[in-house]
Amino acid sequence: MVSRQANTLLRASVNSKMGHFRPVGHGLALLACALCCSCGGGGTASPSMLQIMPLGDSITAGTGMVPGGYREMFDQDLYPKYRFRFVGTLSYESDGMRSPWHEGHSGWSTLDFVGGTVVAGRPKFPASAFVAKAKPDVIVFHLGTNDGVEEPEMEKRYNDCLTAIYSVAPKVKIVWALCLWKKGGNQVRLITATHDAANAVAKVWQAKGKQIVVVDPSVGFDPVTMTEDGTHPTSQGYRLLTDAIEKGFEQIMTNP
Repeated sequence: MVSRQANTLLRASVNSKMGHFRPVGHGLALLACALCCSCGGGGTASPSMLQIMPLGDSITAGTGMVPGGYREMFDQDLYPKYRFRFVGTLSYESDGMRSPWHEGHSGWSTLDFVGGTVVAGRPKFPASAFVAKAKPDVIVFHLGTNDGVEEPEMEKRYNDCLTAIYSVAPKVKIVWALCLWKKGGNQVRLITATHDAANAVAKVWQAKGKQIVVVDPSVGFDPVTMTEDGTHPTSQGYRLLTDAIEKGFEQIMTNP
């Protein structure tokens, strides 16, 4: 499982000037408040800036070895060429970042983002709740590493997740980064299933007029030399992921 912060102590600070409730770490009690309270964390949209939501698991959040992950590299590469900020309810693994917010939920699968599941007494929130709160213009979608299921089930999970997202944000643009390879005997088959499912689901939604660009950062990615632990990328691995996401982002921004 991609779970880097499961035992993180909960702490939060309130920015009284901006009215932001800022969760540090990803305790669900703080997350619930961030979603439900009017103060709203980093999710309040700013009409003067492009709102980008990084949505996924701990690879989206970043790791102790590469805090900020692709988000920090993306920000350094493309701001201020594009005037944007990241939005979401979480800010862990973001120390020193200009725009720390994200929806990188450690250990979560696509099923968790569909909503309504409870694991070990811990409630999960649907992607639609995060998206409705933050009102993103663009979602960077990198999800499926933790699912470990065959293609038919993976296809259903991806489709349910996009259905939830589009139900509250019908015009949102999506940059869909396919899963990176993992070490392990059956991981090639399972990650390949996520790729096949993602491409199939993306085509269905593209045919409905949705703006989705699928990019494949797994090309050239070696989980033996480019991960810390067989799953989480090193800086070299994150560079490949970031380059792919940036390519997709530039493509989607040139096709309004």
